[in-house]
Amino acid sequence: MRRAALFFDGKGCHGRLTVERATFGCAGPLTILATVNKPMIQTALENGKYEVIGLLKSRRAKQAARLAKTLVTKSPKDPSLRFLSGLVCLSQDNKTMAAKHFSNAIKLGSKDVAAFTNLATLQMSMKASKAADKTLALAVKTFGDDNFQVLHLMAMLRMEEGQTAEALELAEKCIALEGTRVEAWVFKGRILRSQGHLFDAIESFQTAMSLAPDSIDSLVNLSWLFAFTNQNEEALRITEDAVKCLPNSMNLRAQLAQRYTEAGRFDDAIEMFHSLCGTPEYRPMALRVLAQISPEGALPDLIARAAKAVRTTKDAEALGQLHLAMHMAHQRSAASDAKKLSLGTANGFLARARPYSSQDDEAYHAAIKATYDAEMEVSAGQSDRGAPVPI
Repeated sequence: MRRAALFFDGKGCHGRLTVERATFGCAGPLTILATVNKPMIQTALENGKYEVIGLLKSRRAKQAARLAKTLVTKSPKDPSLRFLSGLVCLSQDNKTMAAKHFSNAIKLGSKDVAAFTNLATLQMSMKASKAADKTLALAVKTFGDDNFQVLHLMAMLRMEEGQTAEALELAEKCIALEGTRVEAWVFKGRILRSQGHLFDAIESFQTAMSLAPDSIDSLVNLSWLFAFTNQNEEALRITEDAVKCLPNSMNLRAQLAQRYTEAGRFDDAIEMFHSLCGTPEYRPMALRVLAQISPEGALPDLIARAAKAVRTTKDAEALGQLHLAMHMAHQRSAASDAKKLSLGTANGFLARARPYSSQDDEAYHAAIKATYDAEMEVSAGQSDRGAPVPI
């Protein structure tokens, strides 16, 4: 008998059992009527849960949804079935129904912390911060204030609300509870970076790296932090490591191309920027930089590629970058008439993409000045507690 395939659709203690015909020496499934007792029904429900999990693991979400719905109908007050139904809805990207099932599981007395954390995570993703706060408060009441996952989510929520001091305090509690959890150190680093404490952030990300050398979050953040603090050799090394871990990440490849350019490794930079030209999102930027660093003999081809891209591009920002690429290439090849035309067109598109605002401009330069002052304080050894850094 295949226990995982036990289903009951009758009333009381009567139902149907699906068994393997092989049990009776013949092929195929056979449905027979049987009189069963409550322990057998409970066993069937438990086996049904395992089958739902198996279907989810094999990515058969529709079959899992049908089975979960049947099980919930037979035992509507079982919190574990509600929780399982929430997981099924998540696999189908139905956040609203998943949140409803997790909420019902909690109301039915679920003692699984994942019901609380999954619900809070969904509420945060749906920008329902007050609801998430209530869910996490209930989780603390149920499981105490020493549950790592609950505290970690509370820290993330405080961060989203802009309460960085409270978020950092909660992150420290998480580390005190489980100091070997990489995500705790990564999150602490993000908080410190947002506060402008760049060297403290570097230390936090480096700790995360010591726990997990292939931590992508740590690699990406350290790449930016080392570059921003003018530690260019470290920035290049870390970015190379990140690209090895995620070779198909265009964002990381773009960062590495920039690092190569800053280090004067133009051949490597040119190769990397050419690899980015195959992606429409990065093509305008790549062509613009290539127009600056490519050998003069490659400029006519770059101009032709930029002109071709212009004909298929509608985004104003991208068009501005492409015309700027043509302008730079023409300028280097001494085609004065063409360069003036390209520059004027580029300026028009870029102005359309980023309309001038005196208020935004003032705020932007104020942020840049605050960042520069903070960096100078750190460099001078006066303080590592600067103004917030624009992310």
